[in-house]
This record gives sequence, structure tokens and C-alpha cells, in this order.
Amino acid sequence: MPKFDTMILNSGGLRSLVTTAMVAREIDPELIVLVHYTRRQPNGRNRVEAMEQQAKHYAIEQVVRSEMASLIPRPGTAVRDEDSPDPPSFYRPQMLLAAIAQAIEFRVKRLVIPYQCNATHEKIAQITEQTTLVQHIAELEFDGELPPLDMPILDMSDRQLIELGGQMDVPWQMSWSCRQAGEQPCGGCEACIRRSRGFRQAGIADA
Repeated sequence: MPKFDTMILNSGGLRSLVTTAMVAREIDPELIVLVHYTRRQPNGRNRVEAMEQQAKHYAIEQVVRSEMASLIPRPGTAVRDEDSPDPPSFYRPQMLLAAIAQAIEFRVKRLVIPYQCNATHEKIAQITEQTTLVQHIAELEFDGELPPLDMPILDMSDRQLIELGGQMDVPWQMSWSCRQAGEQPCGGCEACIRRSRGFRQAGIADA
């Protein structure tokens, strides 16, 4: 098993790009492993391609791709009415547990997760509490010491995130935020609108 120092969750998005750039400036890229959990979403292929571009740009050779399907892909379809809303998938706790298990397997010293809540205190508190609970569950299942969890951009606003990326001269084009698939972002989905607003507030071109 290769010896890694740091494992980074990388979705191929803007936050993953900035976080990967931060870590790659701190340590030798040979000591970094990127882990990408693919999901059955329209933008899945775009996200994978963006992640692979980021890994290549920062000379990170170790990349792991795993499919992260929900434990119940279509919960209760046999008993639910057609007009019933979809139940929650609890994707984040599933991903956190999977990431912690992967980090233990790789024996890393640090697990870096690019969560960022645009300085929304309620969301920050929610993710912090959820992360603490998931870590506690992992501790109950694992006798050894868990790798520390690092969320370096959690409390940043979108403007601060993009300003930081600008200071590091990150290649913005190597990230995919759009919820849709295609050659170009749709520009109209929630993720595209949020991204556009962040760049506008930061006064930086999304090249």
C-alpha cells in the first residue's frame, strides 16, 4: 500500500479545485491521493473530467474513483404513490463514512474535505454537527485512531473562496459547477448562478 500524507475528496467542482490547489502548495503532490465519488447525475462525466484535469495540473498521480450510489437508489418505489416526494438520500453522511474508511485504508495523516457554505452560519453548524456525529460512528466501529478531518474552506464566502483561488492563480476552466451535462455550462441552474455571482462579487473573470 503506497504511503500517502493527505487524502482529498475531489468532486471536480470549484471548491475542490481551490482546496486541491491549497494542499498542493503545502506538500509534495506525490504524497497526495485524490478520491472522487461518482454519482448517477447528469453532470457526472463532466465532474470526472474536471477532477482528472485538476489532478494532472497539480501533478497528483494517485487518483481513486468509486461509485457512490445511495444505499437505497429509489427508496420505497414499490409502496409509494407516484406523486409522493422522493425521500432524503442522506448522501453526505454516506460519503463521509466512505471517505473515513478509505482514509484509514490509505493510512493518511489527514483527510481534506472541500465543504463550503458561503458563510451561512446555520449551514456551517449543520455540517459541523453532522461531521462530528459521523466521526463518532466511525470511532465506535474502528479501534484505531481516525485520521484528522480538515475542512479548510468551510466558513468562507463564495467571494473569499474565489479571491483565494485568484491569489493562487488556479485554472478556473478545470472545474465544473453546472448541474447539467454538456460542452458548456447551462448558465441557468442554481449552481451556475451561484458561481457567476461569486466571481462577480470577487471582481474576477471566470476564464
